[in-house]
Amino acid sequence: MNREAKEFHPVYNNMAFPDSLDQRSRTVTATCTRVSRESIVISDPKISGAFRRLTIRERASLQGFPITYQFYACSFAEKAKMVGNAIPPTFTYLVAQAAQEKSADEVPGFSEAGAVLTLPLAVSKVTPPDTEGRSYPVTCNFRAALPELRFKSGMRFDLSNEFVQGGVFWKVRFYFGPSKDIHEVELDGSVERELRSSALLSRILANLRADFVKAESILQSTDPWTLQSTWTRRAKGLDPFYLTDLLGDLSNKLFKEIDRSLNEGAKEQLAAYVLTVANQSTSKSKLPGQRKLEKNAVRILSGFIVVIGSIPCPGTAIKRLLLEDQGAIPNSTNGTGGIPRPSRIRL
Repeated sequence: MNREAKEFHPVYNNMAFPDSLDQRSRTVTATCTRVSRESIVISDPKISGAFRRLTIRERASLQGFPITYQFYACSFAEKAKMVGNAIPPTFTYLVAQAAQEKSADEVPGFSEAGAVLTLPLAVSKVTPPDTEGRSYPVTCNFRAALPELRFKSGMRFDLSNEFVQGGVFWKVRFYFGPSKDIHEVELDGSVERELRSSALLSRILANLRADFVKAESILQSTDPWTLQSTWTRRAKGLDPFYLTDLLGDLSNKLFKEIDRSLNEGAKEQLAAYVLTVANQSTSKSKLPGQRKLEKNAVRILSGFIVVIGSIPCPGTAIKRLLLEDQGAIPNSTNGTGGIPRPSRIRL
């Protein structure tokens, strides 16, 4: 999970996992959970193939605290917050020297200045980090980009949950545009109807019917609350990360089939369709991220088809899982008061 958040972050691009011990440290933040992108994670030198977060002492040393400094708090998280929110002592030491108008030659080095420091009589208690076995809050949020459908700088398909009137809803969304100007395509069913009737794609979709049926049989084994309970470690079952992998793998099979079966002219039609769909999701005169949309048009279209289910029957379980909840069904309008979108080009 930490690897996923760092290597394939949906908005802020990628970073190394684990963090390299041969490079300068990233910012030591006040947040240091197992799943946050901000956490510095290194290879565990004591256990082959294992990873760990930095200890409080390691974090404090990077932040410039003397080795003798003690952090008095009841938990690892509280101490990590102290370290991350602090102004580095080495910096404040130099500011103090400058305030005294000392020249660089007159300022004692850090080793010399810290030679007089000793441990206090009462040292702080050891507070180990939280362990993996702990459950998350019942309404813990989830968000992850789908493999094969993440394009960096904010453009991606991602799976996320939300809570409305006591119900939990899971939805795959498609976002495009640069990271500071993100737009969402509302997958409201109109795309499905158009793709379902596409003569250009019907044969390709028929060839992958068995793959869609297999995906449906897996999805029928769960429901939104069970998926949420699995995510928060309250039940065993289909994990949301497994779901993202399932949809990502299916979209990749479809992409390869489209790429193999269609000529360049047909692919240009698909690209024009994707641009039309994206254009109807923004009021801007110039389509944000148009070149990236064009470059990845076939993959994006594969994502549209897999997420909403574009052939009879096999898409049913995907739509049921992502759009319904036990005892609660979200508003079925498309964000425009139920008015259908304007017609798009026909494939």
